[in-house]
Amino acid sequence: MDTASDKALQRFAELMIEKIKQVEDNWQKPWFGIKGGGLPQNIEGRTYNGVNSFMLFLLSEKEQYSLPVYMTFMQAKDSGLNILKGEKSFPVIYWNFSVRDKNGKKIPFDVYKNLDKNEQQEYKVTPFLKTYNVFNVQQTNLQETKPEKWEALKEQFKIPAIKDEQGMLTVPLIDAMVREQQWICPIYYKEGNSAYH
Repeated sequence: MDTASDKALQRFAELMIEKIKQVEDNWQKPWFGIKGGGLPQNIEGRTYNGVNSFMLFLLSEKEQYSLPVYMTFMQAKDSGLNILKGEKSFPVIYWNFSVRDKNGKKIPFDVYKNLDKNEQQEYKVTPFLKTYNVFNVQQTNLQETKPEKWEALKEQFKIPAIKDEQGMLTVPLIDAMVREQQWICPIYYKEGNSAYH
C-alpha cells in the first residue's frame, strides 16, 4: 500500500526524471529557467528547504510559475482564496519526531530536546515523514481577489536586469574587481562554452 510519503517521493522522482530527460534532449545553460527570483516559500513567507525547495524550483519551471509562492488548501481557504478548477496540488514533505514515554504519553520534541540525558532515556523517539499538498499562488484566484497582494508578490520576486548589451551577466562591483584585478589572486578571463562539473 502506498502511503502519502511514498506518493510524494514518487512525484519527486517523476519530476526529476522528466527534467533530466529535458536537459539531455536540449542541453543549455542554466539548468533552471525560472521567470521569478527568490527561493520557494509559503504564503506566510517561510522558505522551503532541502528537497522541497529543489522540487518546487523544478515544478515552478515546468509549470512556468513566475512567483515561487505556495500554500496549502487550508491556507488558501483561510486567506479567502479559491483553488482554480482543475488545478493539481504538489506534495512537500518534512521529517518530525514522535516522542513517547513508557506508558505511551506523548510530549513535544522541543520539550524532549530540553531534557537532560538521563530524562531523555525514559522516552522513545520515532522519526516520521509528514506530507502536505501545496498549490502555487497562480493556481488560485489571488490575482483577482487581492490584486494589491498579487502586485506586492510580483514586486518582491522581480528579477532586476543584470545583463549587458551582449546578454552577459553583469554585476558592476564584481566586474570592476575583475577588470582592476582587485582580488587576492589574479583572475584570467577566458570565454568558453563547455560545462564542467
